[in-house]
Amino acid sequence: MEIPESYAIITEKNYQNAVGLCRQGNAFLQPVSENSNLKYEKGKTYIKGLPVSMTTLKDYFTNRIPDNINLSFLRFFYSIILDHCQNILQTENVLPEVYTIYLPDFFKSVGRISVKNEAIQKRDDYKAVRDRIMTFQTVIGVIDGDYLPILLFAGENREKNTISFMSPYMNRVIEKVYKASIRKDKKGRICIGRGGRPETKATHSYLIKSEIIKERNRKAVEIVHIVVTLIEQAGNGEPHICAKTIVERNVLLRESITTAHGPDKNRMLKRAFSKAWELLRTHTKLQAVYPGIELPDPSDVPTMSTLAQKVYNFRHSGKLKNRGDEKPA
Repeated sequence: MEIPESYAIITEKNYQNAVGLCRQGNAFLQPVSENSNLKYEKGKTYIKGLPVSMTTLKDYFTNRIPDNINLSFLRFFYSIILDHCQNILQTENVLPEVYTIYLPDFFKSVGRISVKNEAIQKRDDYKAVRDRIMTFQTVIGVIDGDYLPILLFAGENREKNTISFMSPYMNRVIEKVYKASIRKDKKGRICIGRGGRPETKATHSYLIKSEIIKERNRKAVEIVHIVVTLIEQAGNGEPHICAKTIVERNVLLRESITTAHGPDKNRMLKRAFSKAWELLRTHTKLQAVYPGIELPDPSDVPTMSTLAQKVYNFRHSGKLKNRGDEKPA
């Protein structure tokens, strides 16, 4: 599979949290306390030999977020699968079960990675990717009432310099988002465009640059995703959002604040928001696609006492079209 230059995030409202920890909508990620009893076979997830359900899994659900989870890394894998499957979805009904990537191309996009930290280090590339994939074993994907593995290691070939993985959950998400993108007329009939394929609406944004994967401040990165999603959904409208809402949707930040004491809470807010406002300028294409967009100054950060009153507006002069920043749904 080719490694895409674009980094995709979901803007379809029912599935916008599919590759995130905010438990809203039809799909989201759920941490579990341990996974030794979870098995995936022939398209189904089992626990102690029984198909998983809310009843069998509820005792495994936890609010504790794994320390080494990197949602940007996961979203990049989602982008790889999405890029590969766009045409397949329009011509076939079955997505591949196993995906294989060429490691030199992968590292060209994301740099060498370490599970312990984000520094680019000289180490065993295969183990680095395998270990990172394994960090998602204690998180399960919840989608429309089903529970599926997020990312599974499926082997490596050192002669060909490749590594293989599976993602039953992201396959399902891509299928669901594609179905939600299909346009229908007032009578519920599918609108067919040129070439005999269904007409679709945009369900993803490609305005975040892939180098955001290397950013260490993960709470700030989550704010970037929340804001870019909001702006893209608003289109030519005037998007705005309360600081409290941002924190509620940013589970990484919310949980950190919950367990912090006194002044540490405000320090966490400052570190996350100031970096996020910086990243909107350096790691997104917002200013190129939305002329005149007003982005908050890095010094414009909320405190615990102003969270509920602080509202951020992202006024602009309208979204430019045909800049090459968008892809079909």
